[in-house]
Amino acid sequence: MCRARGHKREAGFTLVEVMVAVAIIATLAMAALVALPSGPPPARAEADALALRLNAARVRAVTSGEIIGFSAEADGAGYVFMVYGAEGWAVLHGDRSLGPRALAGGVSLARADHPPQWTARASEAAAPQIWFDPAGATPSAAWRVTGRDGSVTVAADGRDGFEVRP
Repeated sequence: MCRARGHKREAGFTLVEVMVAVAIIATLAMAALVALPSGPPPARAEADALALRLNAARVRAVTSGEIIGFSAEADGAGYVFMVYGAEGWAVLHGDRSLGPRALAGGVSLARADHPPQWTARASEAAAPQIWFDPAGATPSAAWRVTGRDGSVTVAADGRDGFEVRP
């Protein structure tokens, strides 16, 4: 049997149809991506950073033989780390990991375990609220990090370092 001359259309999609489908999928993916949260809430992110820095201060005290102090600022907008030397306490201004830190806007820091007896500004260097000695003991202390999204606690039990708790 003989077929008529002419081209039979093959099954499948044209390039234009495939490109339209890809464009629709890309648009839906972007909409879903925008709807997802961009990361941890600011208070949680600041609490995570504080816990890491407190643990780093503890490690530095043990490895360097220095006494490292920590204090929250009076207004709760930041905190400072200090080192004890021949002339008393000095704020670690030039230190990349333990230098003074201002918290993100809308986030504040306060003692959770008891009201502070005093707090220091970044420019002051009185005695810290807590300190880490070369023996490696972690002082029992807790701070509440509060933001518009809620609050979390950065706490230590005196043995395992600092952690973030709900």
